[in-house]
Amino acid sequence: MTLVLSAQRDRLLMLSDIVIAREGRHDAQVSGLPLTPRPIVVASGNHTLVGLAQKMVQFDERRVLLWAGSKVVAGHVCNEFAKAILTDPTARLLDFLAQSGLSEGDLSQTSFIYHRLDSDGRLFREAHNAKRSDIDGVDTFFSGTGDFHFIDDIRPMFDAAELNPDIAFMRNWVHRVAYAMLSEALDGENLQFAYGGWFEIALFADGALRKMPYLVKLWEERDGQVVSGPCISGWYKDAHLCLLRSDVKRAEADTTNDLTVVRDPLERTKVPDSRSEVADSYARAQLQIHLIFNARGRWGIVLKGFDTDDFQFEIARGKLNMRWHQRLRDELTATLQGPVGGQILRPFSDSE
Repeated sequence: MTLVLSAQRDRLLMLSDIVIAREGRHDAQVSGLPLTPRPIVVASGNHTLVGLAQKMVQFDERRVLLWAGSKVVAGHVCNEFAKAILTDPTARLLDFLAQSGLSEGDLSQTSFIYHRLDSDGRLFREAHNAKRSDIDGVDTFFSGTGDFHFIDDIRPMFDAAELNPDIAFMRNWVHRVAYAMLSEALDGENLQFAYGGWFEIALFADGALRKMPYLVKLWEERDGQVVSGPCISGWYKDAHLCLLRSDVKRAEADTTNDLTVVRDPLERTKVPDSRSEVADSYARAQLQIHLIFNARGRWGIVLKGFDTDDFQFEIARGKLNMRWHQRLRDELTATLQGPVGGQILRPFSDSE
């Protein structure tokens, strides 16, 4: 139960969430969700959240496999396919699955979307048990219980056309990610569809398939003032996903830092076991997602790139530094008035 997605036009974007769910209602808590710092119970008659896992498996800079469904089946396939591509780097996933000896029942429980970047720079994609559709002019593979909510019920709409096709492509999907994260922070709406926790984002950049470090910053408008909330930063130590939630208060002694490490699915290196080891691996965010809300139910999204000086977050010599410029507060306030630039239409949920 999940969401995985691969969208390709002139650019490639891969997305995957990190929550693991079990069918049916169970007496279980899930902890380590960066947008929900305390252990929570998310259970319905259909599913219960039980843990976290990476569903975007990066074998190397040229091969990435997304999975949804059975963690047991996916784990077996990922480990065995990793061995297969060592012998034959051009191996095809569908051929491998056909010869894997897995039963139809096993294969029907799990979806895969495989990406291979060939030596000539061409991208090869293939999928098993996944849906394929043209979404806003983009050829998209996707799978998981979250696909309806993420694709059909979150509809980004923008005030003006973006002339740069790369930016237009990215802002559509990133606004969906931003709204899903905002809904999780406020009421856990997306968790009812058994997806969320965090989104791994990968792109084709600089001749390779790369996972992207990024951050999410929460803000609240309170009595006309923009109040700073938690900042969640995600990056990688080797292939382990590191998620740091930092809630900086006025008094330094009140500052809290909650760390979650989602292990490398191929277990190629030891899981970092100390905060200092994780901090030493910190990579600066290439994307900033700023989310603002207020008690009247208004909200807004502001996106910033790698080179912004409006908001800076870094870990240096084990110390966390966070600072921002007043113009970011002004921009956040403006999004609550309009919104400015874009909005999310939810034709199904909002009409109920």
